[in-house]
Amino acid sequence: MEPVVLDSNLYPFSIVDVFESLIWTERYSTYGDFEIYTSVSSEYLNALQEDYFLSIKESNRIMIIEDIQS
Repeated sequence: MEPVVLDSNLYPFSIVDVFESLIWTERYSTYGDFEIYTSVSSEYLNALQEDYFLSIKESNRIMIIEDIQS
């Protein structure tokens, strides 16, 4: 599983290739959610921004980044 960060126009912006944990939850009748745990680096701080999107090739869903905790 390799998460791809999409910018606000849904263009590929970055790939998160190093992470400790990724939880991707899809739901049938409501919004899904995700959590990704990765090391803090300037590359990821620039890529993982609020209102950007995250996608994985194993899913046809796109998730929005709403909250970043460090």
